[in-house]
Amino acid sequence: MNIAAFRFYLACVLATTLFSPLYAELEEVPAKEVGFRLIGLNSVDFILKKEKNSNSIFRYRFGFAQIGLSPATNQTSFSFNASLAIGVEKRKELMNKTYFFHGWEPGLAINYNSTNKKGVGQFIPFLGYFIGFAHNFSDKFCMNLEIIPRISATINSGQSINKNNFRIDGSYNSNSIGLGFIYRIR
Repeated sequence: MNIAAFRFYLACVLATTLFSPLYAELEEVPAKEVGFRLIGLNSVDFILKKEKNSNSIFRYRFGFAQIGLSPATNQTSFSFNASLAIGVEKRKELMNKTYFFHGWEPGLAINYNSTNKKGVGQFIPFLGYFIGFAHNFSDKFCMNLEIIPRISATINSGQSINKNNFRIDGSYNSNSIGLGFIYRIR
């Protein structure tokens, strides 16, 4: 092997060794997590999370509590309830595979009920603070328990509303502990 070929070979090995950590960081794709959260058997929220950095995650929670249509001979009723909350989840590892998470979660819930073409709508902006614990069963699957105390304002509108069109609530309900099943995508 001549000297020029040896220098070229050595330069290639050296460049690969020096720059490979940079390529590894460029190829690191933020983790995404999808799943659902159960509160009893009648309320399901869908959750989408996207990693911002190792201990901070963007969180989107979509809740569909009820969609109903009841055509009857005397009265027809329709109802729709949905909510969307967006927050940033902070994580702190407690033990191997178990971590504590928390964060603020502002959101909006919309309820609409109609009976015999008389509709009532509610717009409910809220601010919640979620607190929970999660356990990773594998690199792809984890389960969590969380609770979300919140403060909300209710704005009513519609045809069969009394004079009280605005209300402010604070809620904490120990019966509303959510059980989450999360699948991690890398």
